[in-house]
Amino acid sequence: MTLLVFFNAISRYLFSSSLILIDAFSRYSLIYIAFIGSAIALYEGAHIGVDYFLNLLPQNIINIIKKIHFLLIFFAGITMYTSTTNLISRGYNTYIDALMPFIANRGQVYSIFPISAFLYVLFSLGLFFYKNINKE
Repeated sequence: MTLLVFFNAISRYLFSSSLILIDAFSRYSLIYIAFIGSAIALYEGAHIGVDYFLNLLPQNIINIIKKIHFLLIFFAGITMYTSTTNLISRGYNTYIDALMPFIANRGQVYSIFPISAFLYVLFSLGLFFYKNINKE
């Protein structure tokens, strides 16, 4: 993706035009990378967080707060999954001109939303039940 965007920037500078296919591909692949990456970051605990005030609390309160946090992510993932299935069904009637030979409709592009929502649900349940949150 990086090489394609670099090539497109060079062609835009040299030839005053760019390939629409590369723009669309890089845009949608960046969306895919961001949503899959955020689910993986949830699992690995790599999201940015401020835990100064949390560390002032006793460990048993910290564990309860973290369990509540994982439950909130679980319900947000369920909500995201149920709300985006309607978006996908409507997206199958909308076509992307630049990606017409490769991806026929927006429903295929929008499929990343329930996939990442499923990963949020799966990872939040795993962290809620199986992760030893006393050790970090």
